[in-house]
Amino acid sequence: MNLHPPSGNFRLPEDDLFHFPGDEIFYTLDSECVSLYDNLRRKIFPDSDEYYCFFQSMPIWMTSAGHDSDFSLGQSEFEKLVNGLGEENHFRLLFLADCNALISYMQNRIIGSKAKFIQFYIKFCDCEPLTMKEDGVFCLSGGSTIVVFSLLNDLIITLYSILDLVTKVVCQFEQIPKSFNGYPRQKALKMLYGDRKRLKKTSSNDTLFGDAPTLKLVENLRHELIHNGSWEAIPKLFFRVEKGEVKEKWILMQDEIDGRLVAYKNRRRFFSKGVKINQRLPSICMEFWSRLLNTIQELQIS
Repeated sequence: MNLHPPSGNFRLPEDDLFHFPGDEIFYTLDSECVSLYDNLRRKIFPDSDEYYCFFQSMPIWMTSAGHDSDFSLGQSEFEKLVNGLGEENHFRLLFLADCNALISYMQNRIIGSKAKFIQFYIKFCDCEPLTMKEDGVFCLSGGSTIVVFSLLNDLIITLYSILDLVTKVVCQFEQIPKSFNGYPRQKALKMLYGDRKRLKKTSSNDTLFGDAPTLKLVENLRHELIHNGSWEAIPKLFFRVEKGEVKEKWILMQDEIDGRLVAYKNRRRFFSKGVKINQRLPSICMEFWSRLLNTIQELQIS
């Protein structure tokens, strides 16, 4: 995977210094997420003029408390204020703020997946063994590989977190309360990706709800990392050395068939196929991000 720093003398955060093929999809994803806010607002406040007029006079606690760290109102104080409200539009605004926060959480994870992707390759490229004089294939484990594998693990977990969050967002679009006589509880809060069959709009096969080996792979890798430990018993990078120079480096990926990890009784990490995750990861992520974009765009027309 080639990462290309832009030209110029200005300084940017490390993640913004690098570009990779297809990364323009994140501009489109951001634009589509902004449209989600507008579409959701129209569902909760059908009259735009009424909404903007009402919103201008509302105290900031109604949108920030319970969501943002720069607003220090506690739970008990927030509850008292909510119980003191009586106007339907107050409850609409509270609920809209909760739904907007849900979209914001999803956006944060999308940005995080790009950051983890870039950071993984930066650390992967930087990781080198001690000077090698003999030709051959060597492996490196221990402290110098921990950050590389941590970033890889975090990327997989972040992708799966997006699956959970997009499921919640779709669920919330499908289940707007019919009444705002009080402060409604979000139906989406307990929804997870594993509950996606309960959604109405899961038919398109090119979305995150399609039946795809890549999605199964992300799901199964995440479950293994969360529930059953690390990438392998002793995480390691492999190096091919020729004439004292590293000609190639790689991380082996677990054997899988159509997204399902090959397993036998207690063993779930076989590496017989020689697949290199550093070579396959870009296609996994680009398919995931493309399906995410399709999912959000399809939701816009619901």
